[in-house]
Amino acid sequence: MLVGRAGPRRPPPGGFEHQIVLDDRLVAAVPDGHPLARRRRITLVELVELPLICVPEGTGMRTALIAGCARVGVQPRVAFEAADPVVLAGLAARGLGVALLPESADGLDPSLTTIAIERPQLRSRIELVWRATSTPGPAAHALIAAARRFFAGSAGGGRL
Repeated sequence: MLVGRAGPRRPPPGGFEHQIVLDDRLVAAVPDGHPLARRRRITLVELVELPLICVPEGTGMRTALIAGCARVGVQPRVAFEAADPVVLAGLAARGLGVALLPESADGLDPSLTTIAIERPQLRSRIELVWRATSTPGPAAHALIAAARRFFAGSAGGGRL
């Protein structure tokens, strides 16, 4: 059995092996003319005062947002949800809110400026997880091998 896991950094449960596919800092994205576009950093407390554009609940990025908000005692105001980072970027480019995107997605829309989120910094990761005691089938074995080759030496991150 091979599964994907997304969310904050935690070791896999005992008896499992894993391969990190993406470990990425989350950033805020606004159109170039937005008042925040001149800023290089924003705190999470400041960010949640704005309408957010984010992936749905149950995803790693949304889990990172909710956990970060809990740490500083605030609630996010999510105005729009979409599962695809390209759609998130497009909504932000139209001025409908501030998109929460993985830093590796920088450049999805050239009209957007990304701003580092701090206090706390938000991170999300995607990894493949499989039982260490079972032999993966041929397709899973090929996927694991390809992921290990592709992401070897990348510090756990790749470009979208």
